[in-house]
Amino acid sequence: MRSLQSRLLLGTAVATPTLFAIAGFILYLAVRAVLIGEFDGTLDTKARALASVTERKNGRLRLEWDEAQMPEFSTAKRPDYFEVWADRKPVARADSLRGGDLSFPAEITQKLSHQFITLPDGRAGRQVAFQYEPHRDEDESERDSAATAGAGSGAVLVVARETAGLDRVLTRLQWLLAAVCGAATISAIGVMAWVVRAGLRPVVGVAGRISRVGISSLSDRIAPQGVPAELMPIVDRLNELLARLEGAFAREKSFTADVAHELRTPLAGLETALEVCASRPREPSAYERVINSCLRTTRAMHAMVDTLLLLARADARQLTASRETVDVGKLLQECWNAHEPVASKRALRVEWDLAPTELATDRDKLRVVLSNLLENAVSYADVGGVVRIAVRGLAAGAQVTIRNTGSRVSAEEAAQVFERFWRGDAARTDAGKHAGLGLSLCQKIMEVLGGEIAVTSEKGGEFKVILVLPNLLPRSDQSSGASPARAAPEIEFATQDSK
Repeated sequence: MRSLQSRLLLGTAVATPTLFAIAGFILYLAVRAVLIGEFDGTLDTKARALASVTERKNGRLRLEWDEAQMPEFSTAKRPDYFEVWADRKPVARADSLRGGDLSFPAEITQKLSHQFITLPDGRAGRQVAFQYEPHRDEDESERDSAATAGAGSGAVLVVARETAGLDRVLTRLQWLLAAVCGAATISAIGVMAWVVRAGLRPVVGVAGRISRVGISSLSDRIAPQGVPAELMPIVDRLNELLARLEGAFAREKSFTADVAHELRTPLAGLETALEVCASRPREPSAYERVINSCLRTTRAMHAMVDTLLLLARADARQLTASRETVDVGKLLQECWNAHEPVASKRALRVEWDLAPTELATDRDKLRVVLSNLLENAVSYADVGGVVRIAVRGLAAGAQVTIRNTGSRVSAEEAAQVFERFWRGDAARTDAGKHAGLGLSLCQKIMEVLGGEIAVTSEKGGEFKVILVLPNLLPRSDQSSGASPARAAPEIEFATQDSK
C-alpha cells in the first residue's frame, strides 16, 4: 500500500514534466513563428524590391537590378535565388540558378505565399511567390498596351533563400528549452518533496497522538491544536469514536459487574440451601421444600440468562419481525390471564378500556413486551391498587397504555428505567423476583417492531407506560389506505427508563 507522501510525489513527478513539456512546446512554437515571420519579412522585402525593378517594354519583360546592391543573387557560395515567369514561361532568373528553375507555385495569387522547399543545390530553403503587374514603358503605344492588357499576362515572381541559419537557431532553441524544462522539473520535484514532507508533518503528529490512545486512556481526546483545517473533520470523528468506545467499555464493565451480582445472589442462595440440606438427615418433606426452592431459583436464573441472550441478539440486530394479523386487545387479555392469580393475591383491581384494534405485527415478540409490562404493573402496584389497561387505534397502528398505582419511581428516575439491571428499589430487596432487564428487553423489541415505548412516573402516583405500535402490513394491504407514518402519542416521550 502506497503512502500518501509517495502518491503525492509520484503525481508531482508525472505532472511537473508534463506541464513543463507542454509549456516548452507552446513557447517553441511561438518563438518559431516569430523567427519564421522575420525570415519571411526579409524574403518579402527582396521580392518587392525585385518587383519594383521589373518593366514591360514592347511586350517584353525586363528586370533591371543592380548586382552590387543584391550580391546574394550572384555569389557562388550559398546564394539566394529568384525567377520571373510570364505566361508560365521563365523570362528572367538570378545568375546563381545557372540554368536551373525554382518551383513554380501551385496557386498564383497577388498575395505573398510562403512555403518550405528544397533549393536547386539541395539545401533546405523557403520561398515567397506572388503575381504582380510590371511597370510599363511610357513610350509604349496605346494599342500595344491595350493588347497586352487584354492578354492579361501578369508576371509571377519567386524569391528563395536557404534556411540553414533559421534551422540552427530553432535547433538551439529546442535544446535550450529541453535543458531548462529538465532542470526545472528536477528542481520542482526536489522542492515539492520537501514541501510534501513538511505539509504531511501534521498528519504524522495526529497519527502519533492516535497511537498513544489505548484501552486504559480512552478518556483522552486528540487535541485540535496544530491540526490543519483539512484534518479537523477526521479529528472530530475520531474524538466522537473515542467517546463512543469509552461509553461502550464503561457499559461493558458495568454490565459485567451487574451480571455477576445478579447471578451471585441466587447462586449463594442455592449453595446455602444445599449446604443446610446436606448438613444432616432430614424428612422427605424438608428435602422437597429445598428442592422446590432451588427449582424456583434455577428457573429465575434461567429466565434471566434467556433475557440476556435475547438482548444480545437484539444488540447484534439478529432479531427480525414477522407479520400476522393480531387483535391487540385480545392478546392483552391472554397475557393478563397469566398474571391474574398474582393480581388477585395482591387485591389489585384491573380497569379495561379496549377499542377494537387489529394490526399486522409479530405476535410472539409483542406478547413478550406486553407480558413484561403487565408483570411489572402487577409486581410494583401497591397492595389493593389499580392497574389500568387501554388500547386505542391510530391512523397507522395502535397505542397501548398500561398504568399502575403506587409507583416508587420519581419523574427524574423515569429516565433510567430502560437501563439494564436498574431498579427503583435501590436496596434490591426484590432481586429474587426481578433482574431489572424487562423494560430494557421491551425497548429493544419495540425497535425491532418499528414502534416506540415511553414511560412517565410520579412517585406515590401512577407509573405509566405507552406503546405506539405501527402496522407492518404493506400499504396496499391496509384497509384504511392511510399513510404508514407513525402517529404521535398523546404525551411527550421520555428518553429511557425501567422498573
